[in-house]
Amino acid sequence: MPIDDQSRRGFLVGAGLVAGSLIGDAVLPSAAGAQARPQGGAAAAPASKGARFRAALAAGTPLMLPVVESIQLARLCEIEGFSGGFMGGSGMAARNALPNTSIQTVKEVIDYETHVMSNTGLPIVADGENGGGSPLTTYRTVEQLERGGAAVIMLEDSTGPESEYGGKGVAMAARDVMVGRIKAAVDARRDASVMIMARSDRPAKGHSEAETLELLAALSEATRGSSWPNDGSL
Repeated sequence: MPIDDQSRRGFLVGAGLVAGSLIGDAVLPSAAGAQARPQGGAAAAPASKGARFRAALAAGTPLMLPVVESIQLARLCEIEGFSGGFMGGSGMAARNALPNTSIQTVKEVIDYETHVMSNTGLPIVADGENGGGSPLTTYRTVEQLERGGAAVIMLEDSTGPESEYGGKGVAMAARDVMVGRIKAAVDARRDASVMIMARSDRPAKGHSEAETLELLAALSEATRGSSWPNDGSL
């Protein structure tokens, strides 16, 4: 390798380690990222980000997902061989020198995440916050994040800053509301390989394990069956 190429790669590797505490991993076998070739010899279309993320999960190896707060960090993670990354509203807050107290709007978070995701091939787990609150706004949030290039869209059971930063026993989104969010998210998705991830902060807020498990069972069921809304109540 020419000296100039070695020095450039050394700089990128060093910058990545300092800027993002990046440690190269080998989550995906090298063949997993290669394009499959049918019998005719023509290369198949590259797998989508969602499909590549699902393949990484199916490999059974623990995934390391660095927080990528910029296009630069996302591309450094690609160079180092990471299988994916994570983006949340905290990155958008940090970029604007704001505390991570959810004072930014969901639309601001979507725009920030889309700006990075659309400029990298790295599969990203994108934080959709609480989807905007209602199932209707969640539908729109998922549409925009999928178009922006998300491999996984995470939705949480918060009502807003009052539940995200409240103490033990604070009220979280009602089960019917959270079920509606997940149903709306699944219906909004156009690419079935894009994953919908539900996040519950109930245990950390002092809610019982039984309540949390009941919610998660209902959310799992919400991903199946008829389209949302299915009974006119949500």
